[in-house]
Amino acid sequence: MKVLLMVVVICILGGCGGGGASESPQKTEILDTDGDGIPNTLDSDDDGDMVPDTNDAYPLISLGTNLDTDMDGRPDKCDSACMATGLSADTDDDGDGALDFEDPFPLLDTVTRSKEIPTKVSILRIEQ
Repeated sequence: MKVLLMVVVICILGGCGGGGASESPQKTEILDTDGDGIPNTLDSDDDGDMVPDTNDAYPLISLGTNLDTDMDGRPDKCDSACMATGLSADTDDDGDGALDFEDPFPLLDTVTRSKEIPTKVSILRIEQ
């Protein structure tokens, strides 16, 4: 949801073209995407999803109720309703650099990938 704040700028002492305060006021539109009363130019989280814009993959699209484990602004899962908002699913839910399909623990931010294939398998026999 986009909210526009209307700010009226009153011209004082000829600041609007030399005509003084008698000229009509100018209107300036200020964008406030999340409707929190803080203009986007001053807001550190423009979409209100608790992910700071500096870390947010989609700073103007809120996550809504979608889970974002690593707080990067990309939802862990994204169904058709989610995609309709312009979001897409995160391919690395824990932010450890390992893609989820390669990561044995996709929600733990430790890299535990191993691409080595065992060359020898030993079977231990224990006799009782």
